Parts: sequence; C-alpha cells; structure tokens
Amino acid sequence: MANLGTGVRLKHLCEGELLWLQELSIDSKMNCPIFRSVSAFLKAKLSHMINPNDRSYTKDHEWALVDGNRVKIGITDFAQDALGDVVFVKLPEVGVAVTKGDSFSEVESTKSVSDIYSPLSGNIVQVNESLVSSPELVNSSPYEDGWIAIIEFGDESDLETMSSTDYDELTAH
Repeated sequence: MANLGTGVRLKHLCEGELLWLQELSIDSKMNCPIFRSVSAFLKAKLSHMINPNDRSYTKDHEWALVDGNRVKIGITDFAQDALGDVVFVKLPEVGVAVTKGDSFSEVESTKSVSDIYSPLSGNIVQVNESLVSSPELVNSSPYEDGWIAIIEFGDESDLETMSSTDYDELTAH
C-alpha cells in the first residue's frame, strides 16, 4: 500500500468490513447484537471520511461545487457534525459581492455560531431559501439539500481548495 494517511487506511479497512457485514444474511444481521454495534460504529466512522469527489474542500470545512462560472457552497459533513444540531442559518443577500476569505454567512447550532467563508471572490446569485424554514437540512443533507449559496465568479484560479482525498486526510486527525 502506498504511503497513505491513517484516515485513508481506516477508510479502506472500514469499507472492507462493511462489505463483509453486508454479505451476511438478513436474519444473521438482525439477530446479531455484535453486527448491529459494529455496523453502527463503522458507518459513523465512514460518514466523516467519505466526501463526494465531485467537489473541492477548504481548510475551513466548506465544500465548493463548480458549474461553469458559478460555485455552490456548503459546509462539510465533518463541520456539521462538529457543530451539532443546526437551528439557524443566516443567509447572505442575493446580489451582494463577497471577497475570498471573508465571512458571508453564519450557521448557528445548539453548541455555537460559525462563520462561513467564501473560497473565492464574486457575487451571490442564489441562496438556499429552504434553510430559512428547515436549517436542519445542513445536518441531514450537507452535500445536497443543505447547501448555502451560489457565487458567480470571474476567475476560477482564485479558488483555493483541496481534493476530497486531501480533505479526508485533513479531517482524519
């Protein structure tokens, strides 16, 4: 095996264990308390190490999904788990200019309030209005329904992010 970080090795080990556990018959799974405990443990461990590879990630735990000259922004599963239950999302206003590295939104949880930073400069062209009435989407679906805003940008080279593999390495420690 190449010189992979502990988190990547654990991810491969856990995925292998989940495949083995999935091969057990339904009856064996349901009647086996060890299976239920191990399965829950492995799924919890994997949930923080499997980030979609169709997007990039920041050191501040935001994800960015580029589509042409627009980028959809949200927070990672790792970030939402650290925050706890999200109770409010302060959305930016459409049309507002954002600067790379500056806060453009806030996510409030039962534990704390966290700033959301823009990974590049541009203009807010859309916000996820669903978060007004259902901020918990950030917890239940951080990579799909829980996105925060879409930024239109001029220069994609302004985007400083890392791959999902590199982000997995960052959050494994």
